[in-house]
Amino acid sequence: MSDQDQVKRSRRAKRRAEQGEDAVAPPASEPAAEPSEGEAASAGTTEGKKRKAKPAKTEDIRDRNRRLREQGAESRRERRARDRAAPARGLDAGEMVDDALARSTQATVGFLKRYFGVIQWVIVLGIAGGVAWQIYTYRHDRQTAQASDGLMKGVRASLGLVGVDRSSEPKELKELVNPLPEYASEAERAKAATTAYKEFLEKADATSNPALLAKLGLAGIAYDTGKHDEAKKLYEEVKGSKLASEDSDVKARATEGVGLALEAKGERDAALKVFRALENSDVPGFGMLGLYHQARIWFAQGERDKAKDAIVRVRAKLAKVPEEEKEQYLDYATGQLLRVLDPAEYAKTAQPSSQYTPAQLEALQKQIMEDPAKLKDMLKNLGQSGGNPVPVPVPAAPTSGTPPAPPAGSGTAP
Repeated sequence: MSDQDQVKRSRRAKRRAEQGEDAVAPPASEPAAEPSEGEAASAGTTEGKKRKAKPAKTEDIRDRNRRLREQGAESRRERRARDRAAPARGLDAGEMVDDALARSTQATVGFLKRYFGVIQWVIVLGIAGGVAWQIYTYRHDRQTAQASDGLMKGVRASLGLVGVDRSSEPKELKELVNPLPEYASEAERAKAATTAYKEFLEKADATSNPALLAKLGLAGIAYDTGKHDEAKKLYEEVKGSKLASEDSDVKARATEGVGLALEAKGERDAALKVFRALENSDVPGFGMLGLYHQARIWFAQGERDKAKDAIVRVRAKLAKVPEEEKEQYLDYATGQLLRVLDPAEYAKTAQPSSQYTPAQLEALQKQIMEDPAKLKDMLKNLGQSGGNPVPVPVPAAPTSGTPPAPPAGSGTAP
């Protein structure tokens, strides 16, 4: 055994000896003294205080940890503020702007890197939504165009010209394309319009607005051709539709059509109720039209005083309407009925009307300036008519009996 090993063993033995002395119990001849009652009570109180003090010590630890966290957060905020303010020290205005732009760019790039996945999906969804919207608008516009074409085909047919003799027209006018079709008779025009409207209704949604407008036109044709039951049914469908609740003009025209159909069927009392509702509508022009229709029925029933009172009220309202906004048909029709009821009253309110509208006069002036021969023709016509203007085609004036009701499909309403 080497000297080094002996030294280590001696050291370990010495440590064991020291540890053995410390662990030796006190001698049995000197037993430990028992504590007195006071010492026991004191020891119990002290131990209770230690137990009570332990929760308080836990709260102190929690408060201290909270304060440390707050101090750490405050120090981090101050450090960030110093970092933000540090680059701006000693910089001029241009350098400060460059620094701000650099920081903004860095923040933007960081945001894009952090949320690149989300941004990517947003871009993809946006592109897909844009493509879907373009497809929808294209198809919707195409369907709307087709619906408009089908509806306008019926409208053009119902507005077509009947029995037009173009043999005496100049060659230049004959070569012009007429935008409206021409028909040999009223029956032929009604048949063409009815066919066009029905073909459109077979393809269109029955509750759509174009379909309801087509029904309105079809009802007018049915009324003109004497199919009053069919006309009444179509007018009532339009009147009770959603379009009529949103468009007061459509509702008023359908209401007038129902009243005219009832009157044509001989149901005058029911027609009076409908025209009274038309009078109370808030649509400009239709209130006076409803009152005029009531006056016609009262006149047919022999109630001349009621009819005259209604006509006088209508003409008083018409007198307040500007000339360019006045409904010419209503002005003429009420004047003719008043002429039958009270010629003297008609003479007071009648005003000479011009043969031409302002637009026609302007066009005529241009034609005369371009071709003075037209002025000679006008003077010749005036001489043949006794110096009076050539009469404008108007509905026949009532002379006796019931004044003819205006056709519901002829656009008589304002």
